[in-house]
Amino acid sequence: MSITCRGKRRSILGRLPLGPITHKDLFAYTNGHFLVDEEFRRGRRYVQFDVDALCKIAVTAGGDTSQIIAIEKMEGGFSKAFLMWKADGTEVVARIPCSIAGPPSLTTAGEVGGSRIWYLHFYQ
Repeated sequence: MSITCRGKRRSILGRLPLGPITHKDLFAYTNGHFLVDEEFRRGRRYVQFDVDALCKIAVTAGGDTSQIIAIEKMEGGFSKAFLMWKADGTEVVARIPCSIAGPPSLTTAGEVGGSRIWYLHFYQ
């Protein structure tokens, strides 16, 4: 399985290059640096989870049971998102929140609402 992460710096064209990472890099914050208390702030964004269990759940998404062949890690300040590709070409998005983001039910509801507004604005 291929595991990559969006690059830390932009290329001349403004695109974020992809680079290979390890399973351990999936848990850590790798998006940049902090001006103060770097180790403490990185520690608060470290989220360890079962990668194989996440893949097993993603395999069943959409009704098809095609295997996961690639994972791309994307992250913001408070959560990690993974774009996962199935062998049949289907894409699945998984999100792992950091504990500092707030209650998972509220942060997920906010993201779903924001996505819905974006969808309605740009696709209808």
